[in-house]
Amino acid sequence: MCRATFKHIPLARPAEQIRLLKLEPGADVIRLNIQTYELTEYLRFVALSYEWGHGSEIHDIIIDGEVFKIRQNLRDALEHIRTLQADTSSRRLFEEDSPYFWIDAIAIDQSNDTEKPHQISIMGKIYRQASHVIAWLGLEQNGDDSAL
Repeated sequence: MCRATFKHIPLARPAEQIRLLKLEPGADVIRLNIQTYELTEYLRFVALSYEWGHGSEIHDIIIDGEVFKIRQNLRDALEHIRTLQADTSSRRLFEEDSPYFWIDAIAIDQSNDTEKPHQISIMGKIYRQASHVIAWLGLEQNGDDSAL
């Protein structure tokens, strides 16, 4: 089945608003829902910090029913987080059942040259306001268990 490509709805006030993502449970393709919020609101969200990756391997995910392309490293991070969310012993890290996430590669419209600089300028505030920040170091390598 052919799906439409996801396109961001422009932010009305890009220096005051952010997009947050909700990761849906499941084991198939990664699915997210996206919502716009005022940064001044009391928000509970997790910010994900990760290396964008140098590889050219691109994967499709679904945002609000439409296709969005991400790099391998972000896909690995989202799959790992989704697994942790399903694990009752790890759930406390994420507070409620399915928290909101801020992920720059998705939350910032990378193709909007008007909006993007405003969003980049408030990244420090976004990370400070996050209830948690996850630093994704990549998949486990050589028995090292330090992915998050």
